[in-house]
Amino acid sequence: MDMLQRIIVNGDSFSCSRPTANPPVKKTASGIVAKHLKVPWINLAQGGRGNRKIVAHTKIYFEKNPTHKINSLCIIQWSSPLRHDYITQRKTKKLKGFDTNFRTWNDNQNVDFILKQKSWDLDRDYALSQINDILDLQSYFKNNQIDYVMYFGLPNAITSVKLSSDLKALNNCIDYDRFVKPKDTHYKFVLRNDLGCGPDDPHPSLDGHKQWANYIIDFLSNS
Repeated sequence: MDMLQRIIVNGDSFSCSRPTANPPVKKTASGIVAKHLKVPWINLAQGGRGNRKIVAHTKIYFEKNPTHKINSLCIIQWSSPLRHDYITQRKTKKLKGFDTNFRTWNDNQNVDFILKQKSWDLDRDYALSQINDILDLQSYFKNNQIDYVMYFGLPNAITSVKLSSDLKALNNCIDYDRFVKPKDTHYKFVLRNDLGCGPDDPHPSLDGHKQWANYIIDFLSNS
């Protein structure tokens, strides 16, 4: 980490500030890590978005900024496979430096459609989707020699179901040595330790971000 020049972050609302909370949450776990390491950070995270957006915008960022492939650390917070990102023509809420903007629909909003699909094994389908997204970005990072760490922000679809032999074979390709607390999620950590913004808001409070940031810092110190 001696030559580290910047941190690139991607995720969903668990990697964003929360100004509407009471009290407002202005710092994030990744931002706290960047301050600790004394380097600037670029946050590509957007609330409500899924893993397709995370994968796409991360790769686009590095292809548009190829010199940043060197001496950068990428911190990826995985979202939920229930979220399906699609490219939108909407001009608002567009990330600076990108002309590809996403909106998202959620399976919870389309229950009637899902129930009409014959024999849909949703749990294993979610697991496959999450595994494939992780492998996609993992391969990109390794092929481009970009330093990275990952962690699960929202509930982990891979561990929520008994994997078939096919899914186990793919899951074994994931480099979990690059994951911070791979058997936990930031979401469950917040709920378990009462570190949310409020009884109806499970997003991390300032302390919820600080404590998770300490896990990332410890991980980086020992890797």
